[in-house]
Amino acid sequence: MWAPSAGAGRRDLLLILLLAVAPLIAYAPAWLEGRLLAPGDGAALHLPLRTEVWRAWGRGEIPSWNASVFSGAPLLASYRPGALHPLTVALTPFAPFRAFQWLVLSSLALAGPPTPFVRYGESPAWAAVVLSFGLVAARRARLPRPMRTPEVRLLTSVRPNPMP
Repeated sequence: MWAPSAGAGRRDLLLILLLAVAPLIAYAPAWLEGRLLAPGDGAALHLPLRTEVWRAWGRGEIPSWNASVFSGAPLLASYRPGALHPLTVALTPFAPFRAFQWLVLSSLALAGPPTPFVRYGESPAWAAVVLSFGLVAARRARLPRPMRTPEVRLLTSVRPNPMP
């Protein structure tokens, strides 16, 4: 069972904050230039799908069907648009491009902090919940897995409580 060592609280908190802020720092140049933070599949597939979801929620409708693709495609029944994901619903008031940018950043910021605490099958409940929430959001946005990004790999190489 995971348990903080004596005096590790401040160090752990610093690591958590650093891992939450790392994606914001890493993506700051692209964010400030107004570039899409998840190009490739993000631009071709996920941004259009999520745009349709956000537009439906904005009209007060349940996002069940995307009529603008071929003969139509399901939104609610498909996992890619993430129609019922809490971040998707929470970002509905924003313009689709800005909402997608926030979705990318918040997914990565949520996935980073618990990674040093989830190891060897023993982790605190908060770490498992936050990590799964962030990874699911990152997967839905088709982002690189947060644990594979260079900045997170570097930051997680410093373990808050090394195993003996």
